[in-house]
Amino acid sequence: MPVEGLHADYNAANLNETRQIVNAMAANPLSSVLFGDLNTGPTTSTVQSENPASFQLYLDNGLQSALPLAGVNNCTFCGSTNALLAGLGAVDSAIDHVMLQSNYQNSVVAGQRLFLNNIPGQNVPVSDHYGVEVVINTAGQLQTQLSRWQRQYLRLETARERFRSGPCPAGP
Repeated sequence: MPVEGLHADYNAANLNETRQIVNAMAANPLSSVLFGDLNTGPTTSTVQSENPASFQLYLDNGLQSALPLAGVNNCTFCGSTNALLAGLGAVDSAIDHVMLQSNYQNSVVAGQRLFLNNIPGQNVPVSDHYGVEVVINTAGQLQTQLSRWQRQYLRLETARERFRSGPCPAGP
């Protein structure tokens, strides 16, 4: 939750936090997956947007929500159906995500919302948000990375062997 008083409004605070996340991921080339309640999401035929500028910033930086890639376009914060949100005026939005960098976007095998059932004996679910689950096949990406590392290793070995074989011959 944004700290009160640092930004003009909640949307500005969310956008600032999104910039920080995107910058941190860009600084670490091994960052490929981001997940959680990001309080931002798209507009689709089934959900309303939440902080659309923040969601667009994720998209502009190569991140994509994996649920739509798996064919799941439902709300994760569902004002129309979640009893915990009754009477609060909450809309249906998709703000809980598994965001993937572009190198994993073709690897989504399946996805679903979780914790849809009410707590036994009660008329409410376990949370005001539904969980999300995504299955990703990383074998192709792992093989690609291994191939890159193998090529780099061979280049280093070749350079090391040249260095061991003595000084370079004099040119013409």
